[in-house]
Amino acid sequence: MASKEKSTRVRKGMMPIIDYFCTHKPGYSPRLNTSNILVLNHHTSYLNLSRLSFMLDTLLKKKDIFATVLSFVFHPLLMPTIGVLIIFNSGSMLSLVNLKAQLYVISLVFAFTCAIPALILPVFYYFRLTGNFQASERNERIFPVAITAVVYYLAYSFLKEQQLLVIIALFILTIDVILILLLVLNFFWKVSMHMAGIGGICGLTLFLSIQVSSINAWFFIIALAAAGLIAHARLRLQEHTPGQIAGGFLLGLAPVFSMFIITTSLA
Repeated sequence: MASKEKSTRVRKGMMPIIDYFCTHKPGYSPRLNTSNILVLNHHTSYLNLSRLSFMLDTLLKKKDIFATVLSFVFHPLLMPTIGVLIIFNSGSMLSLVNLKAQLYVISLVFAFTCAIPALILPVFYYFRLTGNFQASERNERIFPVAITAVVYYLAYSFLKEQQLLVIIALFILTIDVILILLLVLNFFWKVSMHMAGIGGICGLTLFLSIQVSSINAWFFIIALAAAGLIAHARLRLQEHTPGQIAGGFLLGLAPVFSMFIITTSLA
């Protein structure tokens, strides 16, 4: 009985507030007393906290979406094509190749290093060999990475026959070596392939800025900025630890830079 009376008092106390929000018009003055104002303040505070919680939740979801988009835009399979684009615009001898020939080589590299390997993941997913199209788990990476390494070697074998494209062939071969290293490490440690990919671009642009033209320093700076964004995205999505991020970056940067430096010194 006491509970019913309390409920009735609460409803009566809320009536002026309901009247105010539902029927407020110019000149209308709701009947508010001290008790009503306290109730109004309480509910207003609750509404404000709920709105703040909703805004924070929405912001976090947007950050997750942003991180996901970044992960797709800077997917490891796109890095060889981006590297070839940079080489053609680095001020090297390949920059003198006509546009039609450049587009042919870029299309060829994209087909071998991105399109064909990308078709592997849906097949593995169809046969339930991976849990998703990204092969996020360490044990799901083995066969896709191994097959991708074989396809990359085929791309290298074709490009090395073209005398003018030796530097591009060497770049693809180095990435293939990185894939093999990733495959071996994957049995023990889930190194970030995204960071290995952008690390390779950083190694390439660092070499080009030192050996070819200082204008490539801008490519190196942009690549470093992209590496920072990708690292943040992968951590945000909780795909890797900071150690796996750093390890992946070094695993990509060191082989590419070293391979070009050694090749240049032996030439």
